[in-house]
Amino acid sequence: MERMTASQERPGQAQRGKTLFPFLVLGIGVAMSLLLHFVIRDNVKGEAQLRFERQASDAQHVIEARIKSYADVLHGLGALFNTSNSIPRAEFRRYVAALDLPNRYPGFQGLNYAEYVPHEAKTRFEARVRRDTSLDPRGYPGFAIKPAGDRTEYFVLSYLEPLAGNELAFGLDIASNPPVAVALAAARDSGNLTSSGRLLEAGRSRSVFLAMRLPVYRAGMPIETIEQRRAAYAGSVGAGFRMRELIQGALDKSKLQYLRFRLYDAGLIKDKTPSAAIREDRLLFDSNDLLDASPKASSARDPDASFATSLPMEVGGRIWEVRFSARKEAWCPACCWSSRCIRSRLPGAGQSGWPK
Repeated sequence: MERMTASQERPGQAQRGKTLFPFLVLGIGVAMSLLLHFVIRDNVKGEAQLRFERQASDAQHVIEARIKSYADVLHGLGALFNTSNSIPRAEFRRYVAALDLPNRYPGFQGLNYAEYVPHEAKTRFEARVRRDTSLDPRGYPGFAIKPAGDRTEYFVLSYLEPLAGNELAFGLDIASNPPVAVALAAARDSGNLTSSGRLLEAGRSRSVFLAMRLPVYRAGMPIETIEQRRAAYAGSVGAGFRMRELIQGALDKSKLQYLRFRLYDAGLIKDKTPSAAIREDRLLFDSNDLLDASPKASSARDPDASFATSLPMEVGGRIWEVRFSARKEAWCPACCWSSRCIRSRLPGAGQSGWPK
């Protein structure tokens, strides 16, 4: 009887096995599909993240190269003063005019030379400038160092191009501002280019205005040590420029609709401010300012909805930090051609491997 029961059960078990097998296969298939979904999703996210970081790095290099080219203008001007202990005012004007700043270096507001004047040489210096008729046959009879008063030393803006519009700065002792005096002394001792912190220029649209200075030493004197540089110090060449015009044109506007960057001054290299502690009032530039009425790149508040990275650069003894951000939906994979996808809205859409 038991043998018959067992033989009767075998066909039933086989039938149940046949019935359950498709469900088992389906369950395994669903599990594998879910596993592949998460693997592919992570790969897609990783690819998009790498693409974003690569474009952010490329943009940072472009910005850094642009700023370096502006700094090179000062190095060239410094070389002019290092060739001779006396550069005529007319030669300075011709040199600046030949640079064609408005067209080749938009953003420059002009170039200047601040001469170092010890207190004992103040009277002779003022007299020399007053009788300088190389550009104006009348000379500058009313010239005087300002602000008035006796100080142990002066750093006087004596050459400015263009002078028109900058008359109020002519004769200004820039070291009368204590923080500037400290920066000038540090630059004199190091021989390095220095840049100012954030300055605001008042106007209809307030824009960030920065300054760079480079020390100049008397021709033929040794400058290997701090003591030698102090003895040879003749003054400094400087420039002021607007950040908007400097960066404008460095990056394609179509890219800026999806890749936003904000440039911050993080302080001096020797005491760099941690990223988390950089305040909004240290903002130097926001790429959205270049887009006017065009669609602007947004910085999503939800970190899960956006990519973000920060890249530092050194500029004149200071650290500038570039913070890039972009919505993840703009960096979708090649298979996605939704209306919000960067691939479907920018030039080159549909081409294999774009954007890189």
